[in-house]
Amino acid sequence: MGDRMLEERKCCADSNSENFAIHGRLSSRGRGKLSPRVEFWQPPVETSVKMNPLPPFYFAQRAPDRQLAPWFAKYWTYLVCEGAAALYALPPDGSTSILIRLGGHQRTALHVTGPWPEPRTIAVVPGERYFGIRLQPGATWEVLGVEAADLRSRTIPCDRYLGAFSHRIARELVECEDLDQAAKVFDRAFLRIADRLELPSTFVGEVVRRMMADEGGVAIALIANTMHTSYSTLLRRFKDATGLAPTEFAKILSYRGAVRRGELAVGPMQPTRRVPSAPALTGEVGLRLMGRREL
Repeated sequence: MGDRMLEERKCCADSNSENFAIHGRLSSRGRGKLSPRVEFWQPPVETSVKMNPLPPFYFAQRAPDRQLAPWFAKYWTYLVCEGAAALYALPPDGSTSILIRLGGHQRTALHVTGPWPEPRTIAVVPGERYFGIRLQPGATWEVLGVEAADLRSRTIPCDRYLGAFSHRIARELVECEDLDQAAKVFDRAFLRIADRLELPSTFVGEVVRRMMADEGGVAIALIANTMHTSYSTLLRRFKDATGLAPTEFAKILSYRGAVRRGELAVGPMQPTRRVPSAPALTGEVGLRLMGRREL
């Protein structure tokens, strides 16, 4: 009887260790607090308890440093595990992302992917990991010095806009094993130049906030009226900052809302197990594209 109780206690302890390895990470800023709950891949832990296999797609995101919040919405990471489908369908995305792909045979470098008003298909390979920054809608020019309209439906090497600065960031990201480490690299790099970045338009930011609050359902004319501006002025300023017309951005929000509610299906394009946490269900990432020109 005593041996049986001892064995049960050992299994329980091993199970708790496994859960902590995946979910319980101390904050990188110290002070003994737990960081926001972030699910990311960890190497398998040898234990007497049989572990469930990792899902084919693992996605996590976290907020940037508060000083960078005017320009950056989220940092994210995306891991492709064994068993992943070769092709993946992503919903449209209304923001620009700076991203890096680790793994594979291509040269490691930062890329910029612009807003995508239409759904698209990406190719993925097991073992690939991505780290990225999702820019605030309307902050593309302030961060990269390029109009968002010029990045629309395109993926372009980041050094065209950030030069050697992008190469330094890429070299540090290669050494990162999780999102916490990548966030430190992004924060450290961009806090050095934050005082030289212009602030995005508060006007456009307010329009985006009101549209997102209703998932694109609110009438654009009503927003213009409540903000005491004309429809044509709102249209011009919004499109200059985001590369999208307000109606296009509203359709993107509506599409992504339908995906979250389960009314539209996106994800693997060949039979595979459904993973609710896959980034395709959030539209948060821009990746290597199938059949698209990459300059």
